[in-house]
Amino acid sequence: MVPRYSLNRMNLSDLVPLNPDFGASLINAARSEAFAEILFNAANTVSGVEEVFGYVAHKDGRPDVIVAHSTLDGASERVRQYVKRFFRHDPAVSASRNEKFGFSRRIRINEIIPYDYRRLCFEEPRFQEKLSFGWRLPDGLAMLSFYKRGEIDEHAALNLTRIADVSLAALRHAQKPPAGAVFIETLEARLRHTHPELTMRENQVCARTVAGWTAEKIAKDLGVKASSVLTYRQRAYRRMNIAAANALLPELLH
Repeated sequence: MVPRYSLNRMNLSDLVPLNPDFGASLINAARSEAFAEILFNAANTVSGVEEVFGYVAHKDGRPDVIVAHSTLDGASERVRQYVKRFFRHDPAVSASRNEKFGFSRRIRINEIIPYDYRRLCFEEPRFQEKLSFGWRLPDGLAMLSFYKRGEIDEHAALNLTRIADVSLAALRHAQKPPAGAVFIETLEARLRHTHPELTMRENQVCARTVAGWTAEKIAKDLGVKASSVLTYRQRAYRRMNIAAANALLPELLH
């Protein structure tokens, strides 16, 4: 558990607010590819963490990965296996079920029970612990975790708490579809149910493609490059073993 701080026990100079320029940059980048790098650089600067991972988990499927950034090899495989196999074994996720609102948990390597989870996500990258922050949502859970090879001291934990406050709001903002896009939201929900193997971006791109959007329009809406839209689309098609979006119509438009 992250230490609880009391105004009676600490120097008020420790309560310096989070840099507003950094907070604004996170919110502005919430739906763009720059979000992960901005968040990671800030967290690494204040605490020396080597990996950041955040997602929104819906009640009806696997987590939608929203941010994943690391200085270490193998991060993509760690994310893939966590989403596919290890999510429900995470002690932070288990602890969140007893919380009504926000929570924070310090998870050390010896708390990870399944051996393959501990080996792949902690022993191989040599992480000793992670600091996880979460918030219960009406439809699931938002989680943000910071991984480090060494111990995260109390001062660093306090700084990461401030960063997490803004970042969780930005993650939630990134997860929501634009106002008025009820049809797109419905398609995304159905895709999460029928094809949980898709990443968040692949889901978003496929839903908008089914709705008839061009790659340029999708890119503008999601805050990414048009070339990235094409890449996400190709990856999604390979995962689903289809050649075009119209193959999805029978299962989504009913």
